[in-house]
Amino acid sequence: VADGASGQFLKTNGSGVLSWAAAGGGGGGGWFGSTTQIKVMPSEFMANDDGGRFAFNGLYIENDVSSKLAVRLASADSEMYIMKAIPTGYKATHVIVYSSLLITSAVTAFLYNHNTGDITSKGTGDTNTSIDITDIGSGASQNICIEVALGSISRYVYGADITIAAI
Repeated sequence: VADGASGQFLKTNGSGVLSWAAAGGGGGGGWFGSTTQIKVMPSEFMANDDGGRFAFNGLYIENDVSSKLAVRLASADSEMYIMKAIPTGYKATHVIVYSSLLITSAVTAFLYNHNTGDITSKGTGDTNTSIDITDIGSGASQNICIEVALGSISRYVYGADITIAAI
């Protein structure tokens, strides 16, 4: 079988005949079969300790708004973070954090090294806006980290999307 293209996987028909197929739509590549997006659920975010030891209670699932679920901070001084591995053979190109309102310069994407804890900023922008980041490729220790600074306990995050593309 000749070489396949980026974003394809090798499959068999069950009788030993091999062929290449696109990985999208539940195929074998990307993140849970998606070759274009990593989804971040609100429950995956974690708060830092900037609210102080006694003020820090972490994040809460907010369910007081009719027919909505979100996450919110316990302290306006804290930020929330998410770290995600980038699928092998892919790069992260954009991020968008969905929140209860547009918050200017509240989102920062970092290259995160899980071996050392080192972070390097790759882009900053507003919530509810697609942020074109400096691409972060997959690697043995390369991951993406997203920081969200809401500045208020009455602002909510519904989740985030990380756009990925084949390298």
